[in-house]
Amino acid sequence: MADTFPGSDFARVPPHNLDAERSALGGVLVKPVMFDELATTLGTDDFFLPAHREIFDAMTEISRRQQPIDVVSLGDELKSRGSLARLEGGAAYLIAMEMFDDNPELKGRAELIIGKNRHGPTADVPITFLSQYTRFENWAEEG
Repeated sequence: MADTFPGSDFARVPPHNLDAERSALGGVLVKPVMFDELATTLGTDDFFLPAHREIFDAMTEISRRQQPIDVVSLGDELKSRGSLARLEGGAAYLIAMEMFDDNPELKGRAELIIGKNRHGPTADVPITFLSQYTRFENWAEEG
C-alpha cells in the first residue's frame, strides 16, 4: 500500500526491487529445495508486485502439500486459483523467471530441461540458438 504525504497528492511508494523479487522466485524454479530456506526469510507481504505475491503464495501451498515446485506445478496451482491469467504473459512469465543468464561465456546457449518423460530419463539438454536461421540446434563444446 502506498502512503500519502500529509497535504500532498503524491503517493509514497515503499522501496522495492522487482529484479530481486524475480530472482528469488526464479531461483526456486531452478533449485526447488531452496524454497524452505527462502520461506524462512521472506513472506508474502515482502513482495511489492501483486503477481509475485500470488506466485509466492502458490509456491507456499505446493510446498505445504510436499509436492515439487516447478513451472508445471506452479502453473497448475495458479490456474486453479484463477491467478495465472492475471500474470502479464501468463505461463510464459513463469518460464521467463528462471531462463536468463547474462554470463557472456554462455551467450547463445540454452538448456532444454526435460523434467517429465513418461517412458524415459529426464535431463538437461544444452542447445545453441542460431540467430541467422532463427532456430536451435545441438550444442557441442569447442575443442
